[in-house]
Amino acid sequence: MAKKEEVKPPEPANSQEVINSMGARIRLSEERMMEIRRKVTLVETNSLKHTKKSSGDFKLIMDEITEMKQTMRNIEDRIVTIIKELQLTPKKEDVDLVKKYMEYFNPVKFVTVDQIGKYVRDEMEDAQKPEEENI
Repeated sequence: MAKKEEVKPPEPANSQEVINSMGARIRLSEERMMEIRRKVTLVETNSLKHTKKSSGDFKLIMDEITEMKQTMRNIEDRIVTIIKELQLTPKKEDVDLVKKYMEYFNPVKFVTVDQIGKYVRDEMEDAQKPEEENI
């Protein structure tokens, strides 16, 4: 802003000129005061606008932070659940041990109850045949 040039009144010769000079100075001071008041009002208005905008932005940021915290808690809960489930799965050593026992017992070679019954009947029949042949 450019400064206004100071108006220097001429040397007053009589009282009327002194009064006119003082009136001019008072008007100049009043104009300056009005300009300062307008600027202060503008600054206050701008300050209020910025304060409201900043509070809105701050609230929005706080809401986002709260939402992010909740999301982080959910992720942590899921990770804990996954870890617990992984701890329940068998280890490689356990799987190898079961595999070893399966190979040892070889359940494919197991017989069923029906097969045992047939085998017993056949054996009994075979045992009775030699007795009949001897008689």
